[in-house]
Amino acid sequence: MECPYCGREVQEGAVYCECGRPVNVAGASAGSSAGPATTFQQQLNSQTLASVQRKVKVPVLPIILMVAALIAVGVFLFLHFRSLSNITKEDTWETVEGKGFTIVLPGALKEDTDKMLTVQGSDYQKLAFYTSAPCAVYIERRALSDYEKQTYAGLTTKDILDQYKTRTLKINGQEVAFDQRSGYLYCDYDVHRPNYIDDNDEVYAIEAMRYTNDYLYEFYAYCDVKEKTKYRESMFKWLDSFKPE
Repeated sequence: MECPYCGREVQEGAVYCECGRPVNVAGASAGSSAGPATTFQQQLNSQTLASVQRKVKVPVLPIILMVAALIAVGVFLFLHFRSLSNITKEDTWETVEGKGFTIVLPGALKEDTDKMLTVQGSDYQKLAFYTSAPCAVYIERRALSDYEKQTYAGLTTKDILDQYKTRTLKINGQEVAFDQRSGYLYCDYDVHRPNYIDDNDEVYAIEAMRYTNDYLYEFYAYCDVKEKTKYRESMFKWLDSFKPE
């Protein structure tokens, strides 16, 4: 019998060739005397199994971290879009008490004083700025001069409106007219306001004014200019709820 590996003559019944390779594994496995061949075959099977196990081994920790990250992103997006949808749902609105005023706003509108527009040398005191992705509300006031106190003392909102109707106001080339609503004057227009509404600088604004004995309050509601039809009614309701001290 020839060794299939090296070609040497091998005695009949031998298990190994002189080259050290098995030549009769099947025969050796049949009897108890075939210990070396059986051991070789077991090692071969063991090595093959270990190789397969190494190939199919799956890293568990990265998968767990990936699943956890996907769940976290899903929860964030769910809460985010739910808060946006609550902008127009009145049962989610709540009364907010600010410095010198109260106003009813959606819970999705959060205070962010860093985005308030500050004008150098302005007489206005910045009171609050509330914002979310689609909408914002901005409130400020200034003390009336003695002349203004005398001029507006005892006047109704309609009386003040009649005085404002004699003025011509243009914003971004738009001629703006004042009207009255729920005790305040207002006008609305499209305007450029950086960082007020997420990353969109082109917004629709409702500007409102309310006089008291000591202050002129100016309060604004903003939304994305493309979404004015969707949010306009809610914006007016927020402004209607504004009450100065």
